[in-house]
Amino acid sequence: MSAAIAPYIDRIIDLIINPLVQLMFFAAFLVFAWGILVMILNAADETKRSEGKKHMMYGIVGMLIMIGAFGIFALLKSTVLGIA
Repeated sequence: MSAAIAPYIDRIIDLIINPLVQLMFFAAFLVFAWGILVMILNAADETKRSEGKKHMMYGIVGMLIMIGAFGIFALLKSTVLGIA
């Protein structure tokens, strides 16, 4: 890739993509926390507990996907762009 384009792509990743991934990670964490709250507050109701477990699972999966996205963009920056 051209050395002239690399700084622009680096800025796009740092200023746009990384904050979006962080925002989505936070949203996934909120879903996870909501699942914990639903599960604790409705300990006697089996259907609400299973709903809380589903929210927790979706939150964990979302957070894992966002961690993977951070890794993919770090790999892109270090290999393709040659930026540490």
